[in-house]
Amino acid sequence: MHPLHIGPYRILRVLGQGGMGLVYEAEQLEPFHRMVALKVIRIGMDHSEVLARFESERQSLAVMDHPNIAKALDAGTTEDGLPYFVMELVAGEPLTDYCDRHNLEISRRLELFVAVCKGVQHAHQKGVIHRDLKPSNILVRVTDGKPIPTIIDFGIAKAVEPSQSDSAFTTELGVMVGTPAYMSPEQAEASGLDIDTRADIYSLGVVLYELVTGVLPFEVHGSLPSPLIAQYLLGEADFPTPSHRVGALAAATLAPLAEHRHTTPVGLRRELKGDLDWIALKAINRDRTRRYETANALALDVERYLENKPIVARPPTLGYTAAKFVRRHRLGVSVAATAVAALVVVVVGIARERNRAELAGRKAEAISSFLQDMLKSADPWQGGARQTTVVEALRAGMGRVNAGSVPDPVVAATIKRTIGTVYLNLGRVPEADTLLHAALAEHLAHTGPSSEETAQSFSDLGLLYSIQGKYDSAGPALERALEIRRRRLGARDTLVAATLLDLADVADDRGDRRRADSLAQEALRILRQAHGEQHPSVAAAMGRIAGTRLNSGELPQADTMARAAIAMLHDLGLDRTPQTAGITNDLALSRAYQGDHAEALALMHGVVALDSALFGSSHPDLAAHLENLGLVYDLSGFRDSNVAVLRQALAIRRAMLADDDPAIGRSLFNLAVAEYVKRDYAAAEPLYEEGLTRMRQAYGPEHPDVVYATASLGRNQYHLGHAAEAERNLRWAFGVKDSNGRLQPNDFARLAPALVSLLLDQHRWAEAEPVALRVLAIRDSLADTLAQQTAKQLVTLYEGWGKPGRAAEYRQRAAP
Repeated sequence: MHPLHIGPYRILRVLGQGGMGLVYEAEQLEPFHRMVALKVIRIGMDHSEVLARFESERQSLAVMDHPNIAKALDAGTTEDGLPYFVMELVAGEPLTDYCDRHNLEISRRLELFVAVCKGVQHAHQKGVIHRDLKPSNILVRVTDGKPIPTIIDFGIAKAVEPSQSDSAFTTELGVMVGTPAYMSPEQAEASGLDIDTRADIYSLGVVLYELVTGVLPFEVHGSLPSPLIAQYLLGEADFPTPSHRVGALAAATLAPLAEHRHTTPVGLRRELKGDLDWIALKAINRDRTRRYETANALALDVERYLENKPIVARPPTLGYTAAKFVRRHRLGVSVAATAVAALVVVVVGIARERNRAELAGRKAEAISSFLQDMLKSADPWQGGARQTTVVEALRAGMGRVNAGSVPDPVVAATIKRTIGTVYLNLGRVPEADTLLHAALAEHLAHTGPSSEETAQSFSDLGLLYSIQGKYDSAGPALERALEIRRRRLGARDTLVAATLLDLADVADDRGDRRRADSLAQEALRILRQAHGEQHPSVAAAMGRIAGTRLNSGELPQADTMARAAIAMLHDLGLDRTPQTAGITNDLALSRAYQGDHAEALALMHGVVALDSALFGSSHPDLAAHLENLGLVYDLSGFRDSNVAVLRQALAIRRAMLADDDPAIGRSLFNLAVAEYVKRDYAAAEPLYEEGLTRMRQAYGPEHPDVVYATASLGRNQYHLGHAAEAERNLRWAFGVKDSNGRLQPNDFARLAPALVSLLLDQHRWAEAEPVALRVLAIRDSLADTLAQQTAKQLVTLYEGWGKPGRAAEYRQRAAP
């Protein structure tokens, strides 16, 4: 039975109830008339702690005055002695319900969320923590046609300064206060003794997650989350990003969620992926020191997202910043990019065809005319649709070819090959694979096995195979192209030099540094003879030589050659090209290996910025250079930044490449190494395993990358205490005899100490001795400062083995 009146208020109906009180809609009769919300302690809940908590709520509301917080109007005591307070009546509906009912798109939802954050910030500045932020405590009312989110129910607020109230309360030890699905991990621990404003940041993060996705980060059954929430809060599982969470939903579930956000399922995931993923996960990080420091900081990052500015939740690489510039100036940049892409395709197509003796002038003209007409559809200044992308134009062009609009089969095959290479340069490897294979088959059929068209198709396939990591296929394809060109054009032709450089890349990737350098030097001689000292092709060859010197450890020579190539490209006006980015990347790595971390970081930031300007935010070149930026971060001591950019690189590769592309495996491996260096062996383990599986499938069991990855997995397993698995993987890797797959001495010295430690742990002295002695010999030959650690292992070995004399031989070397 509810009362008819409480003080000067006439009770109309129950609005809601919580664990400690009832909320009524009431009518104030005097001294003036208005509708209010009145909250009163429930009968039977009036023990001392709850009364103290209720008094705290009254005091909390009294000090706050903000348009996004419900105002406190009055307070008193019922005839039964129960305290009550009165607040403005918020005639609204829960935040998520309002947004869904109006099918608000993501941007409008975020604008409302920013207002909520500002209200919470006001409360925090007044010394009040809400501790139960959730959509039902954030009501949206409409005033003058404008939706205004309003925070209600500070019933479990906790004063930051206990002196705020004479009856300041403390939460009873072992009692959780809050709603489980939205409470922070520190609240879930139920200590209640160390809750600060960052608990509200976490709850805001969950609200944001639900607001943009329509679901919580975890499954919820009834009023309580499933047992999986405990795994999330206690650190036993990773929170899924919003984009992955919606991507895992069933189609029947996802469709209405997308519709409520005025988009499609694909569009929803695309919009969530990236910045919103980063913002949400930063807000709900288990470690509160990694969350946003304030509600205002969270609001500002959301506003940056809405304005297409770089967010702080994401690592601030210059490449990312450049990508944001592109999005903010989409129209101007898209027109420029279209013009550049059109120019590249047409110029490359025409230039290549002019070198083909078999093609009559009319065929070259037909090809260039087709390409120019095709790209008009992507150029708004040529009558095309303003929103048409280059990729759409390429697809439309291929549709015309497949429909038979190009009657000459040689011209059709050449167009396929040209479009295939553009796809490859755009990072769209699956599309390129299909077209380049089709072009080769058609050129073989129509121009014969010895034509330049066939040679070019073999050359293009060699590049494709290299990008896919299929070096056993890349080498033969390029050798076939080289054989045709030498026979047709002579040994000193520039196309022969270009093929030699591609073969040098394959040799370098396979670890054959001597052959790689020899091939590149031969190409450089041909190009200098043909073009003189100043030419883009000469600079490219110099860049290839710099890369082989870098990989061979000849760092000063690599520096000299790279700087000369970059200077030449600058003089030629080509310092904003992919070619310059690649050579600068190698120079940055060389500087990092030599300890000049400041220059290395500056160079790599420039490379990533240039990639983003040239390719956008997703491209294999950008992924590769992000990984190298991560390496420089690691060498410079910024290990968290390393992990962050490696995750970006992996995300790009998963999105851009075919699932069986070995580059994904290499990205996983690099990320595993970064986690290993941070000593997070548990995080590294699944990354090592998936990366190794992918590389083994792509390369075969005894590829050098597979051997190295296997040993690295074994080393990580040792640190996890998985001795049997660790020994099996380490011994297999160290036992590979193939000259290509066998570990380099320095790699053996880096990985073998794990096997030594494993054997020492098991007192297998005789087995550990030869491994440790080999490691020490290698480290001595390299003047490695880690030789001291191996000496320590030998002291431990001989002492445990009962050979004090031998231990004494190494004790001095083991001393600090």
